Amino acid sequence: MRNLLDLVIFDCDGVLVDSEPISNRVLADLLTEIGLPTTLEQSLGLFLGKSWKDNFLTIQDRLGRTPPKELYEIYTDRMYQAFEAELQQISGIESSLDQISLKTCVA
Repeated sequence: MRNLLDLVIFDCDGVLVDSEPISNRVLADLLTEIGLPTTLEQSLGLFLGKSWKDNFLTIQDRLGRTPPKELYEIYTDRMYQAFEAELQQISGIESSLDQISLKTCVA
């Protein structure tokens, strides 16, 4: 019987790696620096899975003023530095990928 699948497409975050704890820790630390004390748990609850535009509005509302205009740039710079230093593959994903004989790609 012919294989009905030609390709397996993987989502990256949460499947191959888990960046959310890192990015939300960076955001929590940055918000604390600008006067909005925030824990990792609070950051995950408030910002996980939302757009930066929505997150910015939430930050502005909670801060009671407009955040610094360079907030996003600082956040992304720190986040990518943290990814380079800390981001790890999901446990077991390498052996799982090795078992797939089809073409693969990341969405």
